[in-house]
Amino acid sequence: MLSTNKMTGDDVKYVSSVAQKIIDETTYYSAEARSTECAKFSVENLQKILDNDQAILLTAKDGDDIVGFCYGFFDCGTFWADWIGVLAEYRGKGVAMNLMKELGELLTFTNAHKIWCDTRCANTESNNLLKKNGFEQVAQLKNHWYGQDYYIWEKFLK
Repeated sequence: MLSTNKMTGDDVKYVSSVAQKIIDETTYYSAEARSTECAKFSVENLQKILDNDQAILLTAKDGDDIVGFCYGFFDCGTFWADWIGVLAEYRGKGVAMNLMKELGELLTFTNAHKIWCDTRCANTESNNLLKKNGFEQVAQLKNHWYGQDYYIWEKFLK
């Protein structure tokens, strides 16, 4: 049975492992991007995120197994959704959609007026997920982070 919850201290090492697996398998990222992004999800960094009241990290579980995650943080009245990742074998089963729904519900109880994020232009799955969740593409950044092309997305909450 799939569930979504806020990350707990007991989840840290499992989220780290799952996040790094997902990022390592991301073919549209350069090697440099994969290395840098994986470092964000070290056990030490995840513990800092857990202790940061300006961040949200959600887990998606199938029973006791973590199969996906969503991470972001508050920034000047907005919420930056930095990562949504789902293990390959769980994609297309509504896991990312459930994570987005849970995030949206949590954000209704905050002062954030907007959620925003980026995707690689080549990441059609994430682009479609954001469209289905009411996000609008507001910009395209060519040759940007890691020398790659990105879309910027936003969704107003209030």
